[in-house]
Amino acid sequence: MFTTSASDFTAYSITRKNSGSSYSIRQRRRPGTWLFRPRKRAALAATLRLIRRPAVGPPVTDHEARVREYYDAVDADRIDDLLALFADDVVYDRPGQPPIEGKDALEAFYREDRPLEDGSHEVHDVLVDDGRAAVRGTFSGVQDGDRVEFGFADVHVFADGRIAERYTYTDRDTV
Repeated sequence: MFTTSASDFTAYSITRKNSGSSYSIRQRRRPGTWLFRPRKRAALAATLRLIRRPAVGPPVTDHEARVREYYDAVDADRIDDLLALFADDVVYDRPGQPPIEGKDALEAFYREDRPLEDGSHEVHDVLVDDGRAAVRGTFSGVQDGDRVEFGFADVHVFADGRIAERYTYTDRDTV
């Protein structure tokens, strides 16, 4: 067990939409050290610590709105609206697959190569910190003709108000 004082932490509270469940988040004032309640958030917070690129852009509240716009655009197959959210030199990294680099490659992916189809994202949590937004959610839809449902964690890094980097983590081989 360790001892800390209340002045060592900045506290935040998140209420889960539709369920009323509440989660508390405490951030240590030392950069890069996070404590989350409940513990399920620890993996998502660790992802935020890994991405150290300084980001600039609109106020933090806009980042959550942007990522929610992203999932709405994907689910409605509004590719042009989706692309407007990304920087021209975007990098989309998916473990085990080559990164998608640049907006043209991102457009080709969403129009022709994306293995997920006819589905929707349910966003459970959005955590925003210093130009980054981490999202935890569930995707339900069709992949290669089969119904699928799986959890995901995405990290969006912003620059000049647009998504400059995107990282997806899931237990699926391809997304």
